[in-house]
Amino acid sequence: MVAKWKYEVVENLKKLIESYKTIAIINIDKVPTRLLQEFREKYRGKILMKVAKSSLIEIALDKVKRNGKLKMLKNYLNGQVALLFTNEIDAINLYKIVESVKAREFIRGGRITPVDIVIPKGDLPIPPGPLMAEIQAAGIPVITIRGKVTLREDYVVARKGERVPVNIANILRKLDIKPIEVGLKLLAVYEDGYIYTPDVLRIDVEHLKNEILDAYNKALTLAVETCYPTKQSLEMLLRKIYNQAKLLALEICYIDKDTIRDLLSKAFLQAISLINVLPENVLDEKTIKFRTKKVEKEEKKKEKVEKKEEKPKEEEKSEEEEATAGLASLFG
Repeated sequence: MVAKWKYEVVENLKKLIESYKTIAIINIDKVPTRLLQEFREKYRGKILMKVAKSSLIEIALDKVKRNGKLKMLKNYLNGQVALLFTNEIDAINLYKIVESVKAREFIRGGRITPVDIVIPKGDLPIPPGPLMAEIQAAGIPVITIRGKVTLREDYVVARKGERVPVNIANILRKLDIKPIEVGLKLLAVYEDGYIYTPDVLRIDVEHLKNEILDAYNKALTLAVETCYPTKQSLEMLLRKIYNQAKLLALEICYIDKDTIRDLLSKAFLQAISLINVLPENVLDEKTIKFRTKKVEKEEKKKEKVEKKEEKPKEEEKSEEEEATAGLASLFG
C-alpha cells in the first residue's frame, strides 16, 4: 500500500506545477544543507524550492493537464533533484541565479576527485611539529625555513579521477584547502510552452546585444547602399538623394533656393582667382582697387607675422648684451 504522505506530496507538486509560469529542475547532489537554506532565504517570495524524489515528481508531471511539453521535464530527472517555481524570474535569469550558487568544500577520504588537487607553494598555515611530520610521511616535500613550514613548489596530491586517500583528505582539511566546488546545477526549465536546457540558456547577454546591434548597422548600411526603402533607412536614403541631387545641381550650375548661395560663393572665388592673374589693362578701375586692397591686406598680414618672429630674436640679443655687460663689470 502506498503511503499517504506520498499522495500528499504528489498532489501538492501537481498544484504548484499548474499554478506557476516558470518551472525548473535542478540537481542538488552533494550540495550542503546550509547552501540550500541560504538559497531559500535569499530568494524567499520570488523562487519556491521543493525537494522531492524523482519518482514522485514524475507522477505529478503525468497528472498535470497543462501543455504536453511540460510532461517532458521528467526526461531531465537525474540524481537528487529539486523543483523551482517562479512567476517573477524568466528562464535566462533563473539559470544565472542557479549557476551562481556555488561554494568550496573539503573532500572526503575515499572519494574520486573531479579535479587535480594541488597544495600551492609557499608557507603553510601550520607550525613545525607533529603535523609537519604527518605531511612529510604522506610524501609531501615540506621543509622548515626560518621557523616556518614551507613548500618550495606546487605539489599535486591527487590527480583528476583518482581516489583521494583518507590521510591526504585529513591533511587538506587541516591545511584548510577546499578543492571541491559544489553548487546547484540547472537541468531544464519549462516556460511559455517550451523546455530550455543549459546549452540554450548559457548566453552572454551583452555579447548577444552587441552582435544584434552590429547586424542591424550592417543591414541598415546595405539598405542605404542599395537604395532599399524601409522605415529605418528611409530618412538616410532621402538625405543621401538630396545630397547627390545638390552636388549634381552645383556641377551643372542649376539655380534654385538650395544651390544659389553655394553657386554665388563658387562664382565669387573663381572671379577672385581670375582677377589675380589678369593684367591691369583688361580690368576696370573698381576691380583694380579691389585687387590692390587685397594685396595690401596680405602684405600687412605678412609684416605682422615677420615682426612676431623678430621680437624673440631682439629679446635674446638684449639678454646677451646684459650678460656681456655684467661680465665686463665683474672683471672691470
